[in-house]
Amino acid sequence: MTEVWTFCEESGGGPSTLGLELLAKARRLGQVTVLYTGSGSPRAWETLGEHGATRIFHFDHGDRLAARHEISGGSEIAEAAFVSTGPHLVIVRPKSFPAEPVGGNPPPVVAVELPDVGGAGAVVTERHTRERRGPDLEEATVIVSGGRGLGAAEHYSLVEGVAAP
Repeated sequence: MTEVWTFCEESGGGPSTLGLELLAKARRLGQVTVLYTGSGSPRAWETLGEHGATRIFHFDHGDRLAARHEISGGSEIAEAAFVSTGPHLVIVRPKSFPAEPVGGNPPPVVAVELPDVGGAGAVVTERHTRERRGPDLEEATVIVSGGRGLGAAEHYSLVEGVAAP
């Protein structure tokens, strides 16, 4: 079986949504090893296992992989594929695949010691999470908006009615 490696950065104390989406797609291609950055936790490992990870490398601080994507505002579909042997790096937009758990067990975690490369490297000094108001658009499967065409602010409830689950 093919081994697929994915990258997952920690977000809010657990695996990021994009990381879980990549994991969901990767498990269709083979056994999944996750390169996980962040502090990590037993709950994070459990979540990754539930989503199909078979191995995790934790960093603290088919034969052909192809992707179909819209171009020209969605009027055309393009396919990009790797034709040489790996390793390959793929960048994926959020919401490209559903993040569906498969009920797996927490996989083994391998702590990776990073070598001392001197003082020439970059250092993350801070992370900022922006404060949100309203619905979380990154988690939305459908986004509905309204504007001046509604005629008046009191008609905005029509848009909210369409957007309600």
